[in-house]
Order: sequence, then structure tokens, then C-alpha cells
Amino acid sequence: MNHHASLLDEFRRMPAETEWLEFKEAKGSFDADTLGRYVSALSNEANLHGRDAGWLVFGVKDKIFVNTGARPVVGSLFASKLADLNALKLLVFNHTAPAIGLADPIEVAHPDCTPGSRVLMWRVPAAARGMPVAWKGHFWGRSGESLGALPLNKLDTLRAQSSLQDWSAVLATDDWSLLDAKAIEQGQALYKRRHASHAHVLDTLQNQSLSDWLHGLRLAKEGQLTRAALVLMGKPQAANVLGGPTPRLTWVLTDHTGTIQTHQHFDLPLLLAIDPLLAKLRIIEVNLLPPRQTAPLNLPNYDDWVIREALHNCIAHQDYAQGGRVRVTESPDSLTFFNLGSFLPGSVARVLGSQQPEQRYRNACLANAMVELDLI
Repeated sequence: MNHHASLLDEFRRMPAETEWLEFKEAKGSFDADTLGRYVSALSNEANLHGRDAGWLVFGVKDKIFVNTGARPVVGSLFASKLADLNALKLLVFNHTAPAIGLADPIEVAHPDCTPGSRVLMWRVPAAARGMPVAWKGHFWGRSGESLGALPLNKLDTLRAQSSLQDWSAVLATDDWSLLDAKAIEQGQALYKRRHASHAHVLDTLQNQSLSDWLHGLRLAKEGQLTRAALVLMGKPQAANVLGGPTPRLTWVLTDHTGTIQTHQHFDLPLLLAIDPLLAKLRIIEVNLLPPRQTAPLNLPNYDDWVIREALHNCIAHQDYAQGGRVRVTESPDSLTFFNLGSFLPGSVARVLGSQQPEQRYRNACLANAMVELDLI
């Protein structure tokens, strides 16, 4: 018996479903929205129970047979086609926040499966410390075997995990005049874009105060602003209350020998520094002639979305305690993005081998807010 079959048998013989384990028959189909809720719930509960992952098992009944002491296998035809499986994984990635990249389910060809079916074992990575996982804007959890909204005490427990070691979550000041009005306006515009399909979220924003909004984003607590709030929306003078480091973006232009030709710094608020920095880059049209094509294509030398993704991740993962800055170096044939801080996964090989995004964040408070602002 292989490892996966042994793990399946171990799960089948557990006396009851737990908060991190769920069985579904799913003989032919399963509602994608319900699956997404389970992904959110199992990820959050796995974190709270100290496990590296939760499990959603398709093709097994959730009722132990007395004669065998195990749940019976029926098999599942769900997501039998590769296209359906890939579409489902993309749906989960797009509607979970932080995004969860599900690996392909483990398929077990159990002898009790109906013809053409198999057991699917979905491994759901545990939520990162301080980063509860939402599905379509809502946090889900489990109470025993029941699926429901994540209770507030569990949500607070998850969010509080990183507060002691998260530089960005530290409360910095109760002086709200340090916030920049244009940065707040930009932040709320991005938030509306992120939740454009959630009418109830937009209605809430329309009727709530700035304080309520920032408290909801965990950028403020008990009337005080976090460092993350000041990094994103603070006036330049807010750097004085950040405990030493001065968050800054820098653009550097070099020639073909690497000699610096010019540079420019962009200070707080970083939310308003992103576009001016990108405006410095020399985006030009280049002619490309793909194989077997008769007409060239005119394309920009750099894709705007790719540049923003790289820059936003540098901002989210910068080790601000070191006092350095995020730097974008433009040379005639490349763009190089640099931020301070060790590589959390340890090695690129480990990232490639894990088949899923890194689940830890250096600045969980800042990263969570940037997710809600549609930046990462």
C-alpha cells in the first residue's frame, strides 16, 4: 500500500470529521462556490490547530460503517478533465485572499471506487501567520463538522499571531493628521475596485468613517495608526514616528556599463509614490516578428502589470527595520528590483518543489492591507 492510500485509510478511520478534515461524496459534481468556502475554512482551521494543511476528500461517505470501522469509498468523477481542474484551481486562486494556489488533488484508485472514478484528496495549505484566508471577501471556519462564518474570536486569534513580531503591525501614533488626504482617496478607490462585485462592501464603505474603514483593514487599532498605515498613506513627516527607518522608493538609471546616470527618490506615502516611479521608466514600442507570421507586432518592452506586481511585492516584503529602501534599477536592457530582507522560503529550489506560493509574509499587516487594496 502506497503512502497516499495509507493516509486515506488513516483519515477514513478517524472517529469524526475535524475542523481541518472534511469528506464529501461528490460522485459526479460539486458546487465550486461551496468548495471555495471549504478552502477558506480548512486553511484557517489548519492554522489554528497547528497543522501545515487541511484536507478536503471527495469520493468518501461521511459515515463510519460499524462492520469495517471506516468510512466507505464510493469514488468521484468530479473534475475528471484537465481543463475543468485547471479552471477550478484558477477560480480558487482568484477568489481567495491571500490567494491560495491549490496543488492538483491526490488521486487514489481505491478498489471500492465505481468504474472510472477515484478518490480525490485536496491538500489545503494552512493560512499564514496573521493572514486569515477569505473566500469572496468573507472568512469561513468550522465548528466541529459544520461549515460557517469564522467566529470573531478565531478571526482575532489568527490576526493577532503576527502582531508581536510584525514590524508593520506595530502601533505608531494616534495623530491622524499624519495621513495624506490624496493617499486616502487613492486607497479607497483601489478598495472599491477590489470589491466592485460586492455591493454590500461598497455600501458599507459609503456610510462608514475613515476611522472605521482603517480599523476594518487592521491599519488602525483602538484609535491608533499602525506603521503599515503610515507606510501606505502617511505624509512624509510621518517617517519620524516609524522608529528609525524611512520607507522610500528609489529609481536609478544606468548606462550599458552600469554607471549611474541619474536617480530619484520617492518618499511617503508609498501609495502615491508608485505611479511617479513607474512614469520614469522608458516604456517604448518594440517590433517583434513571431515565427510563421508575416506582419510584425508592436508591443511595449515592459508589461505594466508585471512591473507593478514586482514593485508591490518588494514594498510588501521589504525589511523596513533595516532602514533601507526599495530600489528599481533601469539599464538599457533590463529592470532590476531590489528590497532588503532575507528570502523567506530559503531557496528557489524549495519554492519550485512546494508547488504553491510561499505562505509566510514578513509584514503581514501591510501585506493584508495591500491585498484589500488590490495591489497584490
